[in-house]
Amino acid sequence: MTVLSDFAAIQFSPDDGTFERPYRVGDNPGNDTPNGPLQIPFNTGGMHHSPALLTLMVRGITVTDGARVAIRTTNGEIDIGRLLPVRAEDVDVWRHEQFIIPTNVLSGSNSMANTLVIGRAGPQGSRDDFEVRDIVCFFHQST
Repeated sequence: MTVLSDFAAIQFSPDDGTFERPYRVGDNPGNDTPNGPLQIPFNTGGMHHSPALLTLMVRGITVTDGARVAIRTTNGEIDIGRLLPVRAEDVDVWRHEQFIIPTNVLSGSNSMANTLVIGRAGPQGSRDDFEVRDIVCFFHQST
């Protein structure tokens, strides 16, 4: 049986969320996360309802609790995992993280009905600034 798959690069524009211009999350956000978590809408049009895979690169988290990763749709917000901290000596090292998005969480409509939410790390007023880039969602596509 043939299985079709597709992916969505999750970014505000083609220049954002890249190695040269990662998204910054924390108390001192750049132009991408003003006063809150990183929230990026994305499209999974034509998706078949099955699990999906979210991958991204992250660096700079050192606080114990890490940062929450969730998907928001018209049905609400579902936590899919946490970006975990690293030792202080590894704070500048990019690392790969991946998360399984359960079946029936993503909207398969042709609109930007899904939003990736990456929360800030640490207590308010002393957030741990960190960066993410190369965010991609892989999903099963209907035939």
